[in-house]
Amino acid sequence: MAVFLTNTQQCVTLVPPVPQSSVYPLCLTALYIPKRTEPHAECDTVERDRVYDQGKGNISAAVSLVDQQLALRFSPMLLREKATMLLMLGGEHESEAHALLRQEQQHFLRDWQAARQVLGRHCSKASLIHADSPLAASTVTQLDTIHQPESYAVQLTRITHDGNVVEEHSAFSSTRVTLVTAPEVYVAGPDGQLSQETHGRCVLWEANTGYFQDLGSNLQLVMAEQAPPDFDWSRIESERAPWLDYYRGARPAHGKNPHQLRRKATASSALSTASRSFYHFLTDVVPRVLALRHYHPDAAVIVPADPKGETGFISEALALLKLKAGKDTVRYNTVKAPPDAVLKASFTSSANFFLASCDAGPEAAANTAESPPGRDCVSRDSHPMCNQNAKMRQLRDESQLWAKLAQRYGHVDFVTYKSRDYTLTDTIELFKSAEMVLGVHGGALANVLFSRPGATLVELTIPRNTTRHYEHMAAALDLQYVAVDVQPDQRGVGAPEVVLGEASRRALERLLDQRLAPPAHDPADL
Repeated sequence: MAVFLTNTQQCVTLVPPVPQSSVYPLCLTALYIPKRTEPHAECDTVERDRVYDQGKGNISAAVSLVDQQLALRFSPMLLREKATMLLMLGGEHESEAHALLRQEQQHFLRDWQAARQVLGRHCSKASLIHADSPLAASTVTQLDTIHQPESYAVQLTRITHDGNVVEEHSAFSSTRVTLVTAPEVYVAGPDGQLSQETHGRCVLWEANTGYFQDLGSNLQLVMAEQAPPDFDWSRIESERAPWLDYYRGARPAHGKNPHQLRRKATASSALSTASRSFYHFLTDVVPRVLALRHYHPDAAVIVPADPKGETGFISEALALLKLKAGKDTVRYNTVKAPPDAVLKASFTSSANFFLASCDAGPEAAANTAESPPGRDCVSRDSHPMCNQNAKMRQLRDESQLWAKLAQRYGHVDFVTYKSRDYTLTDTIELFKSAEMVLGVHGGALANVLFSRPGATLVELTIPRNTTRHYEHMAAALDLQYVAVDVQPDQRGVGAPEVVLGEASRRALERLLDQRLAPPAHDPADL
């Protein structure tokens, strides 16, 4: 059976899309920030968004507009927005994007520390750490490595833009899995950001998405950038502090919790960035749930609530794992969670994955805590500015291509997969029986997790370091992997449409002839 995937996965944002009328923090007048006097300065953000057009516009021009905004007034959010655009451009821009995301996180760390001080917390020190960093040992009850990384070599086939077929060799490493157990932990925001406050030290635990983790949309923040470094924020009354809500602008009373803080005696967290999206749920949440249930079977696991109730894939997956709401899991509403502490557990555990670098060889297994910028094999593409309903990487003339392939290989049981037509159980059975899976880079390809060893994955992909998810996954699952380079525009992974060039199309035809045992008659061009 050959399964040919249509790219039906939509971009999923972690918060509701921002209406154009929203006031961005850049245009605010707040403590330490003078009112802008430049002509039309308040319209900068609206103009940038118009040019950017939710990732469908002129990315280079949008980057220039962000640079102009940064020159007028600094804002950490602009660093993330610029980094997102640079990741779309890819190539030489990726290292700069990673550096901007790290810089943004450090600014938000200071904003979060200021917010805790305003609320009367004794945060003399604030840290953003990996679970296996040196600081971790002094802030947790227990820290265990439950899986050591293993390195392995990979051989793959690539069809380039000009139709050449080349054999490539890569070296990957499996992840180190660390189990963290800590007391008095808060869970905050749509991503379930974990934080801990003990002995005057405030700690944010960085999830496996690393510098793609959006602290600004998960935490209570005070705009501290323009204040002196040694400013005593504990002297500022909550109502007068320059509170900042990442997506709704200034909210002077944001320091007052608008909700009842849920409490759990014992809990394990399987949450991370975009955990309710299909790809991240299968590759991030489910492995965490399995590990946490094995090592802490008596603790309920915090999982994303299914936006579709009992009919969505999250609920179906948890049912297949025989996990019941209330008893085995705590359903966490990632859609409505405010950028604030939502839940507090007196005893919390979390499994974390630390990635080794690509092409690093066997020696990479010795140190996986920090991957070199730009060489993270399974980097997450976090695009906070994309539209929730915007489809990306649609293959031009896709339906015609699939129809011709189905006709050409009529001796093969040919299925065009669309996720909306399948339950998760049916999807698992379909991919288990497939000889080959072909599709454009996107979340739906995560279903190859259910493919049997030896099956072939043909990915129409954009040759970027940040799009090597399935190359690594295929190697780990012992799948044969073929990469077919498609032609996007400058928007890269955010392009609404990609094109399979004529030379690549013919090379793909020859490869499928070999893999799918075509009939004896002379092949016709696609």
